[in-house]
Amino acid sequence: MNQTHRRVTATGSLLFVTAVTAGGLVTSSLAGDVEEYFDVTTVFVAEEGYGGGGHDMDYYGESDGVGGWAVGTTSCNRGNIVAPWFGGTDNTPVIAQNCYRYADGRFEQIGMSWLKHSFCAVSEPGCTTWDGGGCQETGCNTLGIGCADTYWAGLNADADAPRSEINAYTGIYAYPFTIAPSGPSSIRGKLQIDPGDIDPDENPNARYFVEGQYVEPNEYVFGVHMNNASYKEIGFPSVTSSSGVGETRHMIPGIYAWPSCVSGVVIGQITTVEEDGGNARGHIGFRVSANGDGTWHYEYAIHNQNSHRSFQSFTVPVPDCVTLFNVEFHDVDYHSGEVIDGTDWAFSRSSDSVTWSTETFDDNPNANAIRWATMYNFRFDADTPPITESGFLDYFRSGPEAGVSVDLRGPSPDCGAPSGACCVGDNCQIDSEADCVASGGTFLGVGVSCDGNPCYTPPIIGACCLAGGNCSVITQDECTTSGGLYQGDDSDCGQVTCDNTEVVQVVHAIVGSGNLSIDDPNWTVDVYAAVGQGFRVDAVAGNNDQQKMITSTYGFYQDPGGGPTSLSINPAFYEFTPDLEWDTRVTIGALDQTGDPYDANTVQDVGIDWEVFESGGDLSAGDGTWFVLPDEPQGEARLFTAQDCSQRYGVLVARLTAMDLDSTVMFEALVQGRDAGGNTWQDTVSYTFGYEATEDCNGNQVPDSCDIANGTSQDSNGNGVPDECDNSCPGDADGDGDSDVDDILAALGNFGGSGSGDVDSDGDVDVDDLLLILSYFGNC
Repeated sequence: MNQTHRRVTATGSLLFVTAVTAGGLVTSSLAGDVEEYFDVTTVFVAEEGYGGGGHDMDYYGESDGVGGWAVGTTSCNRGNIVAPWFGGTDNTPVIAQNCYRYADGRFEQIGMSWLKHSFCAVSEPGCTTWDGGGCQETGCNTLGIGCADTYWAGLNADADAPRSEINAYTGIYAYPFTIAPSGPSSIRGKLQIDPGDIDPDENPNARYFVEGQYVEPNEYVFGVHMNNASYKEIGFPSVTSSSGVGETRHMIPGIYAWPSCVSGVVIGQITTVEEDGGNARGHIGFRVSANGDGTWHYEYAIHNQNSHRSFQSFTVPVPDCVTLFNVEFHDVDYHSGEVIDGTDWAFSRSSDSVTWSTETFDDNPNANAIRWATMYNFRFDADTPPITESGFLDYFRSGPEAGVSVDLRGPSPDCGAPSGACCVGDNCQIDSEADCVASGGTFLGVGVSCDGNPCYTPPIIGACCLAGGNCSVITQDECTTSGGLYQGDDSDCGQVTCDNTEVVQVVHAIVGSGNLSIDDPNWTVDVYAAVGQGFRVDAVAGNNDQQKMITSTYGFYQDPGGGPTSLSINPAFYEFTPDLEWDTRVTIGALDQTGDPYDANTVQDVGIDWEVFESGGDLSAGDGTWFVLPDEPQGEARLFTAQDCSQRYGVLVARLTAMDLDSTVMFEALVQGRDAGGNTWQDTVSYTFGYEATEDCNGNQVPDSCDIANGTSQDSNGNGVPDECDNSCPGDADGDGDSDVDDILAALGNFGGSGSGDVDSDGDVDVDDLLLILSYFGNC
């Protein structure tokens, strides 16, 4: 088989810590709780310079007013075992091709193919979406670990598998198939497209996208069956030729191209409950736009990515006083002898909703449900503006739950009342002027629509370098919480290089100074492994290149009642030995043996000689580690406040008490964990810092300056001291300088909540606040 390959963007390692020996970290590959798995996903669709040579989309002719096409697709095995590819059996992937068109605000599927029943994988290099050491080449019957394989357009044109016989959730199908494609060879089984849908003269401003989706048997067992679709923009210079426009959007289905074409589009993810209780995926897209004549157009798209249960009906809330017109339905045509009935969905209306539906499975197993790898459209015009509503999709096949709710925008029930856009912050809603003012909003005028959200102030964004060398244009705060490096306001990914972006950064937060009962100067600091939101840290280790892990110029404080890890610190003894609280220790997430702030502490260590460290000296661990198992909650990143007052996500890895305020502390190690997608990463860190004078008047172990900067504490008089420390009248709830009946009323008004009345600053208003107010009543 003549197939070719190219490199694709890295998305990170799949290594995962599962055990530790005296020799260091022992790793194995996991997906969820499964130790061995394959993961076949689409990484290229009709890519230039790949597969067939140039732009890999071929035209095969026209018959009965339908054009026959095929696109090339490239897959990648991102797992840690070979993927089965046994041609002529039920144990090899099938490959779907789809085509979408955007025109005049609408995004529609205009073509689909039968399925290529694959027969051989060449296992070639170039699949850098897997960081496990490159392609581990195998024979034709399997796709090797980290290997790519291309079915160029000429191969995918020979599609012979019917979609109706594939369970895209499990990937399981019976072979041989019971039906074969029929019709003229120019269009039989191919990606069929009506020439009128792509004629540049009839569609002058249209944009087009092709999508490839692999279905691999039994991927659902490993939980990696949700990433198999990718899309790419193309052009049609004529009804018989195509051209490449953009690059493939890896592991993203084609419906996500809609927001890139026009503003105001919202895409929501649908999680289905399949017959065995597992989950598959779909999407809802919607856009509401003003027609300019006091009416609004409502446009919906429902996409089924891999749900075998499929969708049988779609319901949108519409009050009975709303006038509807131009109600439409659009689907995509099955062909070449496929058994699925293509009858359009019926439309019906009740007193409070409208519904489009096809026949039930019991009435017609071949009914025109929204089956896997298809997208249907529903639309109407209405005489009232949009509000946020909840729609409903009924399942086609039986199983747990009748259907699934979806968030959308539907017509407002405020029929006939003068209304228009109302800005509440950055959010736009349609209200009457009176209702808008009552909700604290700004009324923009009768008849003004929310199209394009006139209330929204775009955030300042820039390029952010993320783990694995990836780049995304987001806000600085989003970049920080994702563990990335912000490249500056208004920068873009074309201007920066992110090849060496760190996955993890070490940061510190000084807890305080002079906490010990001894006279010698000392300061205590928490050390964090800062990572992205949803990440976790599983292990901190030394290796041959990083022998010394933790040092301090003048040593560390080690309490006789403590130990080298947080598992040795018993807070029940703080009352009798207060210095134990400031004992130097390492950890993963938990501060002491109770697990604080978690329910338990299961940190372990192996291969580390603690003798010098426990004597107040440096910690060297060239071949050792401390760690938690991958399913322990204490490894999960939590929000914390760093010394620079930034809000970061990270995992506590040490609490250190350094002797002498002139001490310089160094922390270096090999850190390992998982990202938000479950992929394992490893990174080396080296970080040096010193003491900074820190005031913490409220004793929450966060600098006062950070409390004020982050809004945790108020500083009404601007003197740099939190109000809870600066208040000469602790019983003053209303800020008027005294404690009287008004303060009691303020506390009672917020009792059980937070805010005004919280005089003890513990985050809630309760009986303790009332007692404090009463204790100062009339005395200040």
